[in-house]
Amino acid sequence: MLDLGLLLAGVLVVILFCRRQLRLESPLVNLRVFTNATFNLTSLLSTLSNIAMVGVELVLPLYLQNTRGSSALTSGLVMLPGAIVMGIFNPLSGLIYQRIGARKISLLGYTVLLAGTLPMIWFGTTTSLIVIASCYALRLAGVALVMMTTFTEGINALPAELTAHGNAAASTVRQVGGSLGTAAAMMIVTIGAQRGSLSGATPAQALDQGYQWAFIFLMLVALIGLCASLFLKRHKTENE
Repeated sequence: MLDLGLLLAGVLVVILFCRRQLRLESPLVNLRVFTNATFNLTSLLSTLSNIAMVGVELVLPLYLQNTRGSSALTSGLVMLPGAIVMGIFNPLSGLIYQRIGARKISLLGYTVLLAGTLPMIWFGTTTSLIVIASCYALRLAGVALVMMTTFTEGINALPAELTAHGNAAASTVRQVGGSLGTAAAMMIVTIGAQRGSLSGATPAQALDQGYQWAFIFLMLVALIGLCASLFLKRHKTENE
């Protein structure tokens, strides 16, 4: 009951804040940026990519340590190639975005993200660490292609006077969405493990089922992002 009360209190504060900002002549954050359809869509895409990133960053190390008995060091080494790949793809995504536009790079990024997430559904206690590291790195390549490029596209869709407000609003939405996504992923792990225990599975098997359910959830996040990318405006080349 306490958690529910805190949740309702938080929602009430957000509602009051939004009402206050809409009535001010010089608001702290101009929420009218959300009347722009392109900004809303790109904020959603950027948020989904953030959920996909932080969700697996939480679930994967726990999967490695709880179902495989891997050490924290091993878990970190498995995730290291992904961090390197993301560091490489972050600057490249900007160059690709300038050439092909947000729609194509978002479709490409979410396709790569989906391809890296799909094999995770079948991860088990004997899955090769090389396979796990490769899938994780592939996912982060997709995230790098999508996250900041869609964010930039949304800011570019706003009038100049709303750029700062759009930056603050989109960043907040992305961070809140990432937090809710990680909470949802861990809730799914718990529910999946409980269902596995009720069906007669061993504790290890039940926990493995919980992580598989979380990977399915993250795959659905990538699939939603891929479908939503189809609604982005097509990029116009200089010859058009």
